[in-house]
Amino acid sequence: MLNKYSTPGLQYLQRHIAAGTMHDSTEHYPPPQCCPETHRVINCEIRDWIENTNRLTKILWLNGLAGAGKLAIVQTIAELYSSLGKNLESDSSEIWMPEKKLNGVLGASFFSCSTPGRNSLKHLIPTIAAQLVESIPQIAAYIEAVIGHNSSILNKSVDIQLRKLISKPLQSLLAHKNHLNFQSTFIIIDGLDECLGEDNQILIMKLITSAIIEEQIPLCFLICSHPESWIKDTFDLSPLNKITH
Repeated sequence: MLNKYSTPGLQYLQRHIAAGTMHDSTEHYPPPQCCPETHRVINCEIRDWIENTNRLTKILWLNGLAGAGKLAIVQTIAELYSSLGKNLESDSSEIWMPEKKLNGVLGASFFSCSTPGRNSLKHLIPTIAAQLVESIPQIAAYIEAVIGHNSSILNKSVDIQLRKLISKPLQSLLAHKNHLNFQSTFIIIDGLDECLGEDNQILIMKLITSAIIEEQIPLCFLICSHPESWIKDTFDLSPLNKITH
């Protein structure tokens, strides 16, 4: 069993992340606030979606105008499910009991158009991959193998990084631990509209769709943004509209 970041590949991965985009970074403290009643109602709706094992959608789009409290809501969800996901960090054999249900946020990226390093695609996939290692230590060996075989992967296009650093390691993990249940695990992408370039925002949406449908990764996504027309139009397109709540 690999210790987290004990290998050259994982140490190299750490040098390519944007730590400020993570939900638990110092840049998100103190957490933002919003209207308590709005916070409570929307939190309940999001939690119902996450914990509904019969849901047919894989993406939840939370949208609203500036000042609506999206960031406060997402921060609360991230903190809640991050604590629930701590059970993944144990190296106990109990983790691999039949039909082990995993719960929690496995990764998060909070874009910010005004903060260098948090407004581009460059660090998105490495940052999420590093958080997968934190949340599911058993995936570390698969991500290490990818980087060890070709360290230039961290300078490749975002679609190649997504496939090699997230989709393939998850598939390999499931192939060896096929009794894992990822039904209630998810990735957060907050501030999608603050990633520089409309084309890049749409690209993220299309890549996530491809990962879910073609690569069949076992994760859900909570995506938050302003209701920009190009984002809404992309969500309305098939097949994305069929997997989005």
